[in-house]
Amino acid sequence: MASTETLHSNHLSRWVHLLLLFLSSTYVFSGELVEYLPGFDGKLPFHLETGYLRVGETEFFYYRRRPSAGPIIPLAHRRPWLFCLEWTHLRIWSHGV
Repeated sequence: MASTETLHSNHLSRWVHLLLLFLSSTYVFSGELVEYLPGFDGKLPFHLETGYLRVGETEFFYYRRRPSAGPIIPLAHRRPWLFCLEWTHLRIWSHGV
């Protein structure tokens, strides 16, 4: 069996690698507040922010209903069916079901 110290160092090593990968890549954040939607009369009764997060050559779509309550959750949508699956998961997760 692996010792606790070895497991801890492996876990820490993964986080360090992830941090270095993130810092070495260039990223661009662009977002905007959505106040009106087609087919809805008047202003939206809730806060909705949406946009794209670019990391290197890849763009991730995101949306947040309550920016102060949670992190940005990017949705990778290279394939339409994957986008639908992620969107459904996010909708269920955001409502606490």
